[in-house]
Amino acid sequence: MSRMNTIYAVIDLGSWYIRGMVARKMEDGRVSPISFYEEPANNCIRHGCVHNIDEAAAIIRRIVNQLNENLEDNTHITSLYVGVGGQSIASQEFIVRKAMVPEGEVIRTEHIESLWAEMRGASFPDKEVLDVTDPLFYVDGKQEIQAKGVFCHELEARFQLITARRSVKQNIRIAIEERLGLRLTGILVTPLCEAQVLLSDDELTLGCCYVNIGAGCTSVSIYKNRLLAMLRVLPMGGYNVTRDLTSLRLTEQEAENMKLNHVSMINDNKSNGSFRMTFADKFSEREFRSSEVNRLAKARMDEITANYLNILRLSGLLEDIGAGIILNGGGTKINNYMAAMKKILGEVTPAKIRMDRIDTDNAISFIEEHISTIGLAYKATQPCTDYITTNLGELVSQIETKEEIPANDTVQDLFAQGRQTERKENEQRDNTDRQREDTPKQTVKKKEKTGPSFGDKLKGAFIKFGSLFDEDTNQDNNR
Repeated sequence: MSRMNTIYAVIDLGSWYIRGMVARKMEDGRVSPISFYEEPANNCIRHGCVHNIDEAAAIIRRIVNQLNENLEDNTHITSLYVGVGGQSIASQEFIVRKAMVPEGEVIRTEHIESLWAEMRGASFPDKEVLDVTDPLFYVDGKQEIQAKGVFCHELEARFQLITARRSVKQNIRIAIEERLGLRLTGILVTPLCEAQVLLSDDELTLGCCYVNIGAGCTSVSIYKNRLLAMLRVLPMGGYNVTRDLTSLRLTEQEAENMKLNHVSMINDNKSNGSFRMTFADKFSEREFRSSEVNRLAKARMDEITANYLNILRLSGLLEDIGAGIILNGGGTKINNYMAAMKKILGEVTPAKIRMDRIDTDNAISFIEEHISTIGLAYKATQPCTDYITTNLGELVSQIETKEEIPANDTVQDLFAQGRQTERKENEQRDNTDRQREDTPKQTVKKKEKTGPSFGDKLKGAFIKFGSLFDEDTNQDNNR
């Protein structure tokens, strides 16, 4: 079965929204979304993990039903990939060593396979392994990108095992298989899937820190020499800011609207004034001081920022991330957060979808809210739908009742027209691919360092972290 005939169904368990997507893959592996649907999580997902199994199952059922509506007749979802990025998820380094014969020998495929086999026997108390990244090899104590074929006395592989509490997988399995009667094809680690469709080859090669500030969690993925070096998930995100703003006698939805439309991470002329906000009833209004609102939001964003920067500092990889920090997630959409981080650290970049990972002719591919589900679909490998066959009598009956074939067109003519249309679409797609291939590719070179290093800037940020987003917080305190 070709990739374009295979349909993948994925669910992303967000703390604020649960999102679903069905998609195909083009022959070169790029994701082509078919449809997308989301519903508020209604507190059934906490910090990225299923809390209320029945409520989560009910929401996923409605999402699946909506996705089925956009599939071809007789095609329906029978299995799901589920993406997780909850607070208990973390990478664990697992080192496997193999001593060669005393006189040394050339590393062969079976040597590498034996390291993988030993790794598969790894276990952790109360933890379950969700994923394993490609290992970093060391040959006689020296790092080696391509170990096979190298002569050595000792071979070492350093794996990153992605683990989570056993209850994470258990709750998902109950919701999908027992409550919905669907097959759980796989549990995917959302931050790693996002990185595959967001991080460029240059960013991976130079090394980078990918941070996603979601609603209930903030994930920190550090890459070195194209491989994952560390993954941590913090149990805090944009929802914490929303919850703090409810102290102003606001509902959560009103606080969320305030966060997105009125909060700023940098003091400017507007911060000295006030604003009026209309409430959900559309009739009542209240006036708020910008400085008070900003102070509440900035205090929480300071805390989130301090925590993910501290993970980076403690990793010991400051000098290994030449591409700096790549930021993504709803929390980064707060006004001027990105500008504030660039002002302090310099090497901070907003995440952008890779054009070689998506169907660029499909408008759904470019909507930011779809990044996580596109990443999950990119990682998916097994078909998630089934086709209910219809006998010839039923098919003829359906054709007669649903649509009338023009008198001058035979069934063969209609099939010929369909093939002609398909041929034109394929030609257009081939032309687009050729144009993309003919476009000269720019090689991104590592910038020459003329000022303080990224590590120096980060250390400086910690020194003055009490006023991370203000050059002078005394202005606020004296107001």
